[in-house]
Amino acid sequence: MNVLRWILVVPLSFACGVLATMMARVISRYLNRLVLVKMITGFCAGVLCISVAGWLAPSHQKATMIILAVVYGLYCITEARKVAIVSTLVSGQRVDWLFVSCALGGMVAALG
Repeated sequence: MNVLRWILVVPLSFACGVLATMMARVISRYLNRLVLVKMITGFCAGVLCISVAGWLAPSHQKATMIILAVVYGLYCITEARKVAIVSTLVSGQRVDWLFVSCALGGMVAALG
């Protein structure tokens, strides 16, 4: 059972993070794409992603959460760069606060 849980930690954590990020993007669209809404929902998405990993890991929860927070943070920052390039051309927004706050939420969840 422990082997199965270790196999599922990373895919389920990232799937949860992707779903939470998509929900955060939808929520921010309904609320007129306010930066504060993007920051709050992105932060919650990051916390949720890393917390699921800590909850699923059978042992070494803290180490698992820190490693996944670093990987998830790097992923979110690269996505933020991609989205910011397109957003600069379309809407003039230079920073995608949703992904930046996702990375920050993941770090807070791992270190908190």
